[in-house]
Amino acid sequence: KRGEFRVWSAVDMSSADQVAMLTCLLALAFPTVGSAFQLLPSTLPRLGRVSCPTFGAASLNRLSSHQRGNGKGVRDKFGIKFAVRMAGDAVANNALYCLHVCLRVKPERRDEFLVTIEANQRGTMTTEPLAVSYLFGEDESTPNTFHLYEAYKSREGFEAHTKAPHFAAWEKFVATESLSAAPEVTFYTEAVADSASTATRLPELAVPHYCLGVCLCVKPERREEFLECIQANQRGTCTSEPLAVTYLYGEDESIPNKFHFFEAYQGRAGFEAHTKAPHFKVWEEFVATEPLSAPPLLSFYTSRPFAPGV
Repeated sequence: KRGEFRVWSAVDMSSADQVAMLTCLLALAFPTVGSAFQLLPSTLPRLGRVSCPTFGAASLNRLSSHQRGNGKGVRDKFGIKFAVRMAGDAVANNALYCLHVCLRVKPERRDEFLVTIEANQRGTMTTEPLAVSYLFGEDESTPNTFHLYEAYKSREGFEAHTKAPHFAAWEKFVATESLSAAPEVTFYTEAVADSASTATRLPELAVPHYCLGVCLCVKPERREEFLECIQANQRGTCTSEPLAVTYLYGEDESIPNKFHFFEAYQGRAGFEAHTKAPHFKVWEEFVATEPLSAPPLLSFYTSRPFAPGV
């Protein structure tokens, strides 16, 4: 019938889990209403590669709430990992409003910094309904340099963050000359993936991940080629690399043809596997044709585990 979804499953599911499965399909924005899907066990692990709420959640009204917890509840009874986002959790077309921050901390203020930034992270992820992710870690090669990745459902989410009491405490700390250089902050809206198979999956905050931030400045006349190539790289990463967790990017809020990337892998081995993949080789071949107007800027770090109850 028009407006009806039909779902078959080879898994023995309760009626409640069937409802959750249907909700998952809706959240994934599968093809148009009226389509029929056959979900066999071999297809279920693929769902862990895309944004999807958790089956059997205590409340379907807050399907993304486990992102604000300590990582519990991110596995359903079938053992499938799901993302921390669902359709409708971001701005139009599900795009996240993101920012990268680089902070250079004075060595003697390191311990204070960690206490303050962890409190800011905890307040953000437990009290801000528009916050989706907040993770940070120390630069792989430069001590006391920290990188942050933040994501909100909209720009309004970030603006609300700046008005929160935990952010005020953070600003007060920064005002005490705790940093050796001014913070470097970049803003961008996530480019929406071209299919459900590459929809954004964000790292579980309770688990450390090997992360990298990348900034690429593209020659205007090479923009379309760049986007086509990077989309293929994203698609290959998300659909064929078992250790890849997140691969998202977007154009700088203020500077055209400047793109920021956030990638996360299950350990450094995951990133090394990425660099050996065939789609990455295609990307390297494209870069060799000099499509960039400046050298790439890269930062590598391992995210610190998030403990909301501390």
